[in-house]
Amino acid sequence: MNAFTDGEIVHFFFEVTGYVKADKSDSNRKLLNEKVDFKDRNKYAHVAGDLSFDSSTKDDTEGFQSILDNAYWPNEWRTRSLGSAPLDVTYEIVSFRISGVFHERNKTLDLVSPVQRVIGSNVYSVYPLESGGVYHLRVVTHLPYRSPAALPGQGQVTLRLDFNCDWIKPLGPTRLRVSSFYDLEYWSFVVTSGEGLQSALTVNCDYSVIVDRSEFQRTEVLCPEMCLPIVISSGKSSRQANIK
Repeated sequence: MNAFTDGEIVHFFFEVTGYVKADKSDSNRKLLNEKVDFKDRNKYAHVAGDLSFDSSTKDDTEGFQSILDNAYWPNEWRTRSLGSAPLDVTYEIVSFRISGVFHERNKTLDLVSPVQRVIGSNVYSVYPLESGGVYHLRVVTHLPYRSPAALPGQGQVTLRLDFNCDWIKPLGPTRLRVSSFYDLEYWSFVVTSGEGLQSALTVNCDYSVIVDRSEFQRTEVLCPEMCLPIVISSGKSSRQANIK
Protein backbone atom coordinates (compact mmCIF):
# COMPACT_ATOMS: atom_id res chain seq x y z
CA MET A 1 0.00 0.00 0.00
CA ASN A 2 2.75 2.41 0.93
CA ALA A 3 6.44 2.58 1.76
CA PHE A 4 8.87 5.19 3.02
CA THR A 5 12.42 5.37 4.31
CA ASP A 6 13.51 6.51 7.75
CA GLY A 7 17.28 6.81 7.70
CA GLU A 8 18.51 3.43 6.43
CA ILE A 9 15.28 1.66 7.42
CA VAL A 10 12.49 1.07 4.90
CA HIS A 11 8.93 0.78 6.22
CA PHE A 12 6.30 -1.14 4.25
CA PHE A 13 2.53 -1.06 4.79
CA PHE A 14 0.47 -4.00 3.55
CA GLU A 15 -3.26 -4.49 3.34
CA VAL A 16 -4.26 -7.87 4.76
CA THR A 17 -7.00 -9.68 2.84
CA GLY A 18 -8.58 -13.06 3.57
CA TYR A 19 -7.14 -16.29 4.87
CA VAL A 20 -5.68 -18.84 2.47
CA LYS A 21 -8.32 -20.83 0.61
CA ALA A 22 -8.92 -24.26 2.09
CA ASP A 23 -8.10 -26.08 -1.15
CA LYS A 24 -4.68 -24.42 -1.35
CA SER A 25 -3.70 -24.43 2.29
CA ASP A 26 -1.33 -27.38 1.86
CA SER A 27 0.61 -25.65 -0.92
CA ASN A 28 0.69 -22.06 0.34
CA ARG A 29 4.34 -22.30 1.43
CA LYS A 30 5.41 -23.64 -1.94
CA LEU A 31 3.45 -20.98 -3.81
CA LEU A 32 4.93 -18.17 -1.72
CA ASN A 33 8.46 -19.47 -2.24
CA GLU A 34 7.88 -19.61 -5.99
CA LYS A 35 6.42 -16.11 -6.27
CA VAL A 36 8.46 -14.10 -3.74
CA ASP A 37 12.01 -13.56 -4.92
CA PHE A 38 14.83 -11.90 -2.97
CA LYS A 39 16.51 -9.63 -5.52
CA ASP A 40 19.33 -8.78 -3.15
CA ARG A 41 19.38 -10.72 0.10
CA ASN A 42 21.31 -7.96 1.82
CA LYS A 43 18.91 -5.16 0.88
CA TYR A 44 15.36 -5.92 -0.13
CA ALA A 45 12.92 -8.47 -1.48
CA HIS A 46 10.64 -8.22 -4.48
CA VAL A 47 7.10 -9.15 -3.39
CA ALA A 48 4.77 -10.62 -5.97
CA GLY A 49 1.37 -9.14 -6.71
CA ASP A 50 -1.95 -10.66 -5.71
CA LEU A 51 -1.44 -14.44 -5.63
CA SER A 52 -5.23 -14.99 -5.68
CA PHE A 53 -5.26 -17.60 -2.96
CA ASP A 54 -7.06 -15.59 -0.31
CA SER A 55 -10.51 -16.77 0.66
CA SER A 56 -13.61 -14.64 0.34
CA THR A 57 -14.97 -12.90 3.44
CA LYS A 58 -17.67 -15.53 3.91
CA ASP A 59 -15.01 -18.27 3.84
CA ASP A 60 -12.66 -16.63 6.36
CA THR A 61 -13.62 -19.02 9.14
CA GLU A 62 -12.94 -22.09 7.02
CA GLY A 63 -9.67 -20.59 5.78
CA PHE A 64 -8.46 -19.85 9.31
CA GLN A 65 -9.30 -23.33 10.56
CA SER A 66 -7.88 -25.05 7.48
CA ILE A 67 -4.49 -23.33 7.83
CA LEU A 68 -4.17 -24.57 11.39
CA ASP A 69 -5.46 -28.07 10.72
CA ASN A 70 -3.65 -28.74 7.44
CA ALA A 71 -0.70 -26.37 7.05
CA TYR A 72 0.46 -25.85 10.63
CA TRP A 73 3.11 -28.30 11.81
CA PRO A 74 3.35 -28.84 15.59
CA ASN A 75 6.82 -28.17 17.00
CA GLU A 76 7.94 -26.31 13.87
CA TRP A 77 8.25 -23.07 15.84
CA ARG A 78 11.61 -23.69 17.39
CA THR A 79 14.80 -21.81 18.28
CA ARG A 80 18.05 -23.74 18.32
CA SER A 81 21.61 -22.53 18.81
CA LEU A 82 24.90 -24.13 19.68
CA GLY A 83 28.18 -22.82 21.00
CA SER A 84 28.98 -21.34 24.40
CA ALA A 85 25.27 -20.82 25.20
CA PRO A 86 23.37 -23.77 23.67
CA LEU A 87 19.63 -23.36 23.41
CA ASP A 88 16.68 -25.46 22.22
CA VAL A 89 13.28 -23.81 22.72
CA THR A 90 10.01 -25.14 21.27
CA TYR A 91 7.05 -22.76 21.18
CA GLU A 92 3.41 -23.66 21.74
CA ILE A 93 1.36 -21.26 19.60
CA VAL A 94 -1.94 -19.78 20.78
CA SER A 95 -4.05 -19.05 17.69
CA PHE A 96 -7.13 -16.86 17.77
CA ARG A 97 -9.03 -14.45 15.54
CA ILE A 98 -11.30 -11.50 16.06
CA SER A 99 -14.14 -12.35 13.70
CA GLY A 100 -16.01 -9.11 14.17
CA VAL A 101 -16.92 -6.06 16.23
CA PHE A 102 -20.72 -5.79 16.37
CA HIS A 103 -22.94 -2.84 17.33
CA GLU A 104 -26.12 -3.84 19.14
CA ARG A 105 -29.17 -1.76 18.25
CA ASN A 106 -32.84 -2.47 17.54
CA LYS A 107 -32.31 -6.07 18.67
CA THR A 108 -29.81 -6.71 15.88
CA LEU A 109 -26.03 -6.94 15.65
CA ASP A 110 -24.50 -4.77 12.92
CA LEU A 111 -20.93 -5.49 11.87
CA VAL A 112 -18.70 -2.45 12.38
CA SER A 113 -16.41 -1.83 9.41
CA PRO A 114 -13.02 -0.19 10.07
CA VAL A 115 -12.26 3.11 8.37
CA GLN A 116 -8.86 3.59 6.75
CA ARG A 117 -6.83 6.62 7.74
CA VAL A 118 -3.61 8.08 6.37
CA ILE A 119 -1.50 10.44 8.47
CA GLY A 120 1.66 11.48 6.71
CA SER A 121 3.13 8.28 5.32
CA ASN A 122 1.39 6.06 7.89
CA VAL A 123 -1.62 3.98 6.96
CA TYR A 124 -3.90 2.41 9.55
CA SER A 125 -7.55 1.59 10.23
CA VAL A 126 -9.83 2.55 13.10
CA TYR A 127 -13.21 1.27 14.26
CA PRO A 128 -15.78 4.08 14.67
CA LEU A 129 -17.75 3.58 17.89
CA GLU A 130 -20.67 5.65 19.15
CA SER A 131 -20.74 7.13 22.63
CA GLY A 132 -23.45 5.28 24.54
CA GLY A 133 -23.39 2.34 22.14
CA VAL A 134 -23.30 -1.33 23.17
CA TYR A 135 -20.76 -3.49 21.33
CA HIS A 136 -19.78 -7.14 21.19
CA LEU A 137 -16.33 -8.30 20.13
CA ARG A 138 -16.38 -11.88 18.87
CA VAL A 139 -13.20 -13.82 19.65
CA VAL A 140 -12.55 -17.34 18.36
CA THR A 141 -9.78 -19.77 19.26
CA HIS A 142 -8.86 -22.77 17.16
CA LEU A 143 -5.93 -25.02 18.03
CA PRO A 144 -4.47 -27.90 15.99
CA TYR A 145 -3.44 -29.94 19.01
CA ARG A 146 -4.99 -33.38 19.31
CA SER A 147 -4.82 -34.06 23.05
CA PRO A 148 -5.66 -31.92 26.12
CA ALA A 149 -2.14 -32.37 27.49
CA ALA A 150 -0.75 -30.73 24.34
CA LEU A 151 -2.74 -27.50 24.72
CA PRO A 152 -0.51 -24.41 25.08
CA GLY A 153 0.42 -24.04 28.72
CA GLN A 154 -1.66 -27.15 29.43
CA GLY A 155 -4.79 -25.05 29.76
CA GLN A 156 -3.22 -22.25 31.81
CA VAL A 157 -3.31 -19.58 29.08
CA THR A 158 -5.89 -16.80 29.30
CA LEU A 159 -6.84 -14.22 26.67
CA ARG A 160 -8.10 -10.89 27.98
CA LEU A 161 -9.51 -7.69 26.52
CA ASP A 162 -7.82 -4.46 27.68
CA PHE A 163 -9.39 -1.01 27.23
CA ASN A 164 -9.53 2.47 28.72
CA CYS A 165 -11.78 2.12 31.77
CA ASP A 166 -12.63 5.85 31.69
CA TRP A 167 -14.46 5.48 28.40
CA ILE A 168 -15.45 1.80 28.19
CA LYS A 169 -17.27 -0.41 30.68
CA PRO A 170 -17.54 -4.21 30.32
CA LEU A 171 -20.98 -5.83 30.27
CA GLY A 172 -19.77 -9.24 31.36
CA PRO A 173 -16.62 -11.36 31.21
CA THR A 174 -13.82 -10.12 28.96
CA ARG A 175 -11.46 -13.04 29.58
CA LEU A 176 -11.21 -16.47 27.98
CA ARG A 177 -9.23 -19.38 29.33
CA VAL A 178 -7.76 -21.41 26.46
CA SER A 179 -8.58 -24.88 27.75
CA SER A 180 -10.19 -26.55 24.73
CA PHE A 181 -9.46 -27.01 21.04
CA TYR A 182 -12.16 -24.53 19.97
CA ASP A 183 -13.98 -21.66 21.66
CA LEU A 184 -16.22 -18.81 20.55
CA GLU A 185 -17.19 -15.98 22.89
CA TYR A 186 -18.63 -12.49 22.73
CA TRP A 187 -16.92 -9.89 24.89
CA SER A 188 -19.51 -7.17 25.49
CA PHE A 189 -18.96 -3.57 26.51
CA VAL A 190 -20.60 -0.15 26.44
CA VAL A 191 -18.91 3.09 25.36
CA THR A 192 -19.73 5.49 28.19
CA SER A 193 -17.94 8.65 27.07
CA GLY A 194 -14.86 9.96 25.31
CA GLU A 195 -16.56 11.60 22.35
CA GLY A 196 -14.00 12.77 19.80
CA LEU A 197 -11.18 10.79 21.41
CA GLN A 198 -9.12 7.90 20.11
CA SER A 199 -8.15 4.78 22.00
CA ALA A 200 -7.74 1.06 21.36
CA LEU A 201 -9.09 -2.36 22.22
CA THR A 202 -6.25 -4.77 22.86
CA VAL A 203 -6.32 -8.56 23.19
CA ASN A 204 -3.47 -9.75 25.41
CA CYS A 205 -2.38 -13.12 26.70
CA ASP A 206 -1.68 -14.15 30.29
CA TYR A 207 0.47 -17.19 31.01
CA SER A 208 1.01 -17.76 34.72
CA VAL A 209 3.39 -20.74 34.55
CA ILE A 210 6.95 -19.65 35.37
CA VAL A 211 9.53 -20.82 32.82
CA ASP A 212 13.11 -21.44 33.90
CA ARG A 213 14.94 -19.62 31.12
CA SER A 214 18.26 -21.04 32.26
CA GLU A 215 17.28 -24.48 30.99
CA PHE A 216 18.93 -25.57 27.76
CA GLN A 217 15.84 -27.39 26.47
CA ARG A 218 12.42 -25.99 27.28
CA THR A 219 8.96 -25.17 25.96
CA GLU A 220 7.41 -21.70 25.97
CA VAL A 221 4.01 -20.31 25.03
CA LEU A 222 3.86 -17.83 22.16
CA CYS A 223 0.77 -15.68 21.68
CA PRO A 224 0.18 -12.61 19.49
CA GLU A 225 -1.13 -9.32 20.78
CA MET A 226 -3.92 -7.80 18.72
CA CYS A 227 -4.70 -4.09 18.81
CA LEU A 228 -7.86 -2.55 17.34
CA PRO A 229 -7.67 1.27 17.20
CA ILE A 230 -11.02 2.96 17.87
CA VAL A 231 -12.40 6.49 17.56
CA ILE A 232 -15.39 7.54 19.67
CA SER A 233 -17.99 9.93 18.36
CA SER A 234 -21.61 10.86 19.00
CA GLY A 235 -24.25 8.68 17.38
CA LYS A 236 -25.15 11.38 14.86
CA SER A 237 -21.58 12.13 13.75
CA SER A 238 -20.75 8.42 13.55
CA ARG A 239 -23.67 7.70 11.24
CA GLN A 240 -22.78 10.67 9.05
CA ALA A 241 -19.18 9.40 8.79
CA ASN A 242 -20.46 6.00 7.65
CA ILE A 243 -22.63 7.63 5.01
CA LYS A 244 -19.67 9.58 3.67
